[in-house]
Amino acid sequence: RLRVPRLELAIQEKDYRAYLDLRRRIAQEGARDDILARLAELRLSAPSFIEAYSLEAKVARRLYLDTGERRYLDRGISVAREALRRAPGDPRPREALFELELSAGHLDEAESVLGKLEEIDPAGSLLQRGLLAERRGQLQEALDLMQAAARMQPSWLTLLTLANAEYRQSRLDDARRHLEELLARSPGNLE
Repeated sequence: RLRVPRLELAIQEKDYRAYLDLRRRIAQEGARDDILARLAELRLSAPSFIEAYSLEAKVARRLYLDTGERRYLDRGISVAREALRRAPGDPRPREALFELELSAGHLDEAESVLGKLEEIDPAGSLLQRGLLAERRGQLQEALDLMQAAARMQPSWLTLLTLANAEYRQSRLDDARRHLEELLARSPGNLE
């Protein structure tokens, strides 16, 4: 069972509407610099709204993956760490920081973040543990962990992550089966 502390949010309606608009734009247009800039403004306007930090860190990571520009990675890590400082019991900043550290190839840092995340959400961190094992070259262990995660929580993201790992290991029939399950559970999913 996920343990997230109750947070009192001090956010204006206009800021929340801006956040929802930015999420919609990201879904339609993808990660862009102007969206990243607007998320930074939103974070400054509503400093207790952790969702804005997490989304900004994810957009920065996406831009890093798309461009390879280190500035996006540095920004994402900085924003995720600030969110973690503001909400140490909230798993979302840790998840974002884990993804950023993993993307950067900082495997020891990613493992450290994951250890704290496992304390908060032991079952939910199986997928991340699998991603870390894969980056370390422990391919069978990675698949075992991701398959366990998919059995426990067969969300579209878990199934997609598992299918991609199976594809990378040339297990095409397994990948196809998990993608078909994903589409059955989430028809019309563009991912």
